[in-house]
Amino acid sequence: MIDTKHLTLKTPRDFVGPIAIFAAFSLPLPTAWGSVGLVLLLTTPFLHGQWAQQWQRIKSSPPAWIALIFFALYIVGAIYSVAPAAQINNFLGKYAKLLILPLLVAVLDTDKWRRLAMHAFLIAAGLAATVSYARFLGLIQQFPDPNQAYTAFQNRISFGTYLAFAAYLLAWRAIHDAHKRWFWAALALLYGLSVLMINNGRTGYVIILALVILLFFQKFGIKGAGIGLIAVSFLGSAAFFLSPTSHERITRTVQNFEKYKIGNGATETSTGLRLQFYYHSLQIISKHPVFGTGTGSFPEEYAKSVAGTSDIRTSNPHNEYFLTAVQLGLVGLAMLFIFGFSLWQSTISLTGENKAALEGLVLTIGIGCLFNSQLLDAGEGRFFVVLSGIILGSIAGDKSAPR
Repeated sequence: MIDTKHLTLKTPRDFVGPIAIFAAFSLPLPTAWGSVGLVLLLTTPFLHGQWAQQWQRIKSSPPAWIALIFFALYIVGAIYSVAPAAQINNFLGKYAKLLILPLLVAVLDTDKWRRLAMHAFLIAAGLAATVSYARFLGLIQQFPDPNQAYTAFQNRISFGTYLAFAAYLLAWRAIHDAHKRWFWAALALLYGLSVLMINNGRTGYVIILALVILLFFQKFGIKGAGIGLIAVSFLGSAAFFLSPTSHERITRTVQNFEKYKIGNGATETSTGLRLQFYYHSLQIISKHPVFGTGTGSFPEEYAKSVAGTSDIRTSNPHNEYFLTAVQLGLVGLAMLFIFGFSLWQSTISLTGENKAALEGLVLTIGIGCLFNSQLLDAGEGRFFVVLSGIILGSIAGDKSAPR
């Protein structure tokens, strides 16, 4: 249970925790809610005060100051970018969400708020899952786009990402909380089925199956990873054969891979287009390998790469690793990996749900960035920085949680 007796709101600083809770709650909900959450988060350093303490907390957290350095690279990249000023500012604005992580580390200093924020996120994810089931059952109107028919408040990629992580966290609770084991397990099953059986976002499929392996690894070590692979094979097969939505999506993906050929024109599928995007991104990177072509430069450089071909233009390669390397070169790509590594290293000093949540979050975003530009994207990027900032900002004193 969470002791809420002392969570009073008497001073401006007392509002920091509730704002973090609202920011976490808003993540799976309509994008406008998340935008409000970010605006409110920007007020928290002023509400908190104690500026020296805030800076000290940032300095003591490697992911926090590495996030600052990473964003600073994008500012430097803006100097030599070939993109128009408006486009540079647009990309900088999207990557500015990286600053939310150190901000939360600086101001959120009690684990009680972290636990409440995680509860709030899981409740909101449950609302999204409920809407998804209601659309699937015909209780409320489906989206006209058949690819998004059963999603809730955001697109199928975002929805699958949030629900996969939420199902993982609930499953972890089911394993470690004997008093509410069946309650958490039932919720994990409902959330997971929404990802695997109803939603047709392939990113969610891959993420949730990877998180299943992580769960078994956390519980049983290397042997558990092998058991997890068996469990994933079973779950994947069940989804493929029992869900018409998953069956159709996976089958179509395989067919698209077989049909796609570089140089024979665009394959009008998400799979074919992604392969095309990756190919041209590699061509750009090979010409500007060290520092890239600057912040926001991807659309211009991609247009040059496809000039004279039938391949279509894009402003986003749907892969954060390629997007980073095009803009900031191998220097920026290295910083992206250092950022991820620092987050994973931080889990060594954590225990209980904090440790499990951060490990799952790093794996979730790491896989998601293979198929989408999830740091650039509004929803997934916000999901990552808000939850990781909440976890890292509130770990002090979390010594008694079960491992």
